[in-house]
Order: sequence, then structure tokens, then C-alpha cells
Amino acid sequence: DDFCLETRQSSRVGAPLWVMVSGSRIPRAEGGVHAIVQIQDVTTTRVMADRLAYQATHDELTELLNRGEFETRLTRALESIRVDSTQHAVLYVDLDTFKVINDACGHAAGDAMLRQVASLLRDHVRKHDAVARLGSDEFAILLEHCTRVQAAAIAEKLCKAIEAQRFAWEDKFFNVGASIGLVALVSPDSSPASVMKAADAACYAAKEMGRGRVYQFDPDDAELNRHRQQVDSVA
Repeated sequence: DDFCLETRQSSRVGAPLWVMVSGSRIPRAEGGVHAIVQIQDVTTTRVMADRLAYQATHDELTELLNRGEFETRLTRALESIRVDSTQHAVLYVDLDTFKVINDACGHAAGDAMLRQVASLLRDHVRKHDAVARLGSDEFAILLEHCTRVQAAAIAEKLCKAIEAQRFAWEDKFFNVGASIGLVALVSPDSSPASVMKAADAACYAAKEMGRGRVYQFDPDDAELNRHRQQVDSVA
């Protein structure tokens, strides 16, 4: 039978080499068959395809996950609650001084600071946690298989680590700082949209309370509910 397969090999210098191997059988007039095998180097095509797939799920500036991929993973996490009642959490991180740095030093400085913060976020969470840039100076972190208490500890550690950072640009130095909203994922009926809205509201509350702190979402919080109603009205 005809066959076709793609396999990963290594070149003489150790670089990855993708090879397409295809074969077919051709009957011989006098009986039996000929076997024809074709080997084709498809490394360039495979690398381009992998790069496009990466760009579709990652933020170009920070190389963190983008919003679409984060929401996909959040959807899977919520589905897992229905299956095995596991707990997860979402952190919504908003930088407190991004506009100041952007206005004082320009967009290049703002971009450099975002990359610095992105690296810090990756370094201070677990390897399997999903870290995403939602847009501008807003980030989100999905802490899978993580209780509310564990998530709060991670959020506080992150808040202190960001506060301890100093961003240098030319002859200027800035403290960074961030406000973090925390939402525990415990209900199988939650939707990605409702989770992100709650996380945004909790982050807003952290800013209103003085910035540079963590606020845990509480559905009975009157101030949070007022803010969410205002957002819905504007929308």
C-alpha cells in the first residue's frame, strides 16, 4: 500500500530536520512489485507552519499567551471542574505606572517595561500555569489545580516582586507596581466571560483601595457589584 509520513531528524550539526517520506508499490509485468520511495526535506515548510501556529496563540511583544489562547485554556479549566471538582484560580494583573512611563519616556520604554514584567510573571509562577497578556498593560494568569489559599499566596508574592522591580530607561528610574484581582474557580456553571469580568472587577477594587495590592473577588461585595453594573451600562 502507498504510505506517507513526516518525521523529525537531526542534521550533521544537530539542527532539527523535518523529512517527508512517501512510498508506493508498482506491479511488475512479470510478477511482483517495484517499491518507489521518495524523501523530501520539508524543514522550511514545517518551521513556517509552527511559527504561524505560535503567532496565532502568543502575544508578539511579550511572547506570553494572547487573550484568545488564554480564554481557550480557561474554558478547559472550567470544564474540568464539572468532571473532577478540582479547583483553579485566575489572577488579573494591571500595572499601576505604565501610563506614567509611557508618557514620560515614550512607547519604546513602555514596551521594554512590558517585556520586563512578562519575564517576571513567568519566573514567579509554576511551569504549568498559563500567563497571558490581555492587552496594553493588563495580564492574566490561570493557576490550575490551585486552591484559593494557594492562589492568594502566589498573588501576594507576585505583587511584592513587581513592587520590588525598578525600571531603568536612559537616565530615569521608575518603580513599577501592580494591582491584582483574584477569582477562585469553584463553580462548574461559571463561563469564561463571567470569570474575566469578575477578575477585572476585583482588580478595579484593588486599585480603588490604594493600588499595589491583591483583592479577592466576593460576589456579595456591594462596591464590586456597583462597578460591574457601571461596566455593563457602558457596554
